[in-house]
Amino acid sequence: DVIADFGGNARIEISASLGIATYADLTAALTVSGDDLLITFAGGNTLRLEDTEPADLSSSAFLFV
Repeated sequence: DVIADFGGNARIEISASLGIATYADLTAALTVSGDDLLITFAGGNTLRLEDTEPADLSSSAFLFV
C-alpha cells in the first residue's frame, strides 16, 4: 500500500498481527527507498510513505492495536 500525503495530524493504525506492536518495532522495520519510507510487515507486506523521511515520524503518528 502507498500513502502519498502522510503528515499533519494523520495517524496510521497498525495491528499487532502484522508483527509490529510498538514504535521501536516500527522503526526497526523502516527502510529508506529513494525519497520514501518503506515499512515491511510480517509476511512481506509493505507500506510506502511517499516523500517522508525518518525524522518526519513520531510515535504519536501511529496507533498500535
